[in-house]
Amino acid sequence: MRIFFIIIVIVCFLLALASPDWALSKTRPAPRHELKPTVRPFYPGIKILVYPRGLPPHWRQWLKTCRAEQPRPGTDESAVWFGVWWNQTKNYTYKGGCGFTQLNWGGHKRKGQPEYMSDATPLEQLWACERIYQFYAKIGGPRYGASVWDANKSIGFFGFSS
Repeated sequence: MRIFFIIIVIVCFLLALASPDWALSKTRPAPRHELKPTVRPFYPGIKILVYPRGLPPHWRQWLKTCRAEQPRPGTDESAVWFGVWWNQTKNYTYKGGCGFTQLNWGGHKRKGQPEYMSDATPLEQLWACERIYQFYAKIGGPRYGASVWDANKSIGFFGFSS
């Protein structure tokens, strides 16, 4: 009887190791867009930045959050957009520009997106912010959704009102 119990425990352990791949949602791959504004003439002598389509609904808030989580170092403009260090890998626990753990990124990225947040485009990272906020806001309300990021307390964001 004891051997049967040990075999059951080993089988359960092996199933637990394999189950994360089975538990991930099977959705279509997200498009890979570069989030780069273009400068367009607006009025003689005035130019404006035009942003690409496909931004998440609360993208301005996510930029503030990401800027507080991973502010840009130095002047490496290839890695910087709006003061965020999008492709940082120095902080092993929170790679990328939005302060996600690898577990959160893995759970809220779309199929086909990079394994690490630091390899994702800024647009993919902003959409992941929207998805993780909505996920936790459904569980515990807007304040709980905003509690995913510690930096939100310092910038005064406590969730979107319905």
